Amino acid sequence: MYAVATHAIAAADADELRRRQRLDARDAPVQGVDALVAQLEALHLEGRKRVPASLQPALDALGDLLPEALRPELHAGITITHLLDQLFDLQEALLERRVGAARRSIVDLEGPASLPTAS
Repeated sequence: MYAVATHAIAAADADELRRRQRLDARDAPVQGVDALVAQLEALHLEGRKRVPASLQPALDALGDLLPEALRPELHAGITITHLLDQLFDLQEALLERRVGAARRSIVDLEGPASLPTAS
């Protein structure tokens, strides 16, 4: 009995770890975009006009986190406002994917009648 309970607890712990890893992988691109937006806004407030080359590694790292379908060309040297526009578009696409996945889950569980409709 003790062995069965221990096994069940270990399996539940492993399931929880996998669930958290999936959430972390899903949230990492959004957090990366948020961090870059904050850095770029700070640079813009300092009066900077162009994205410094020192941010290219962060831009590359963000690209590595993104799903292939959403991977834009992110480059230093362009205007900060242009890169911010790109990042806001990317953020919108990432959040739409998350909302879309949540809606699909609701439909799968409860059926299409469970979705709110516009009136």
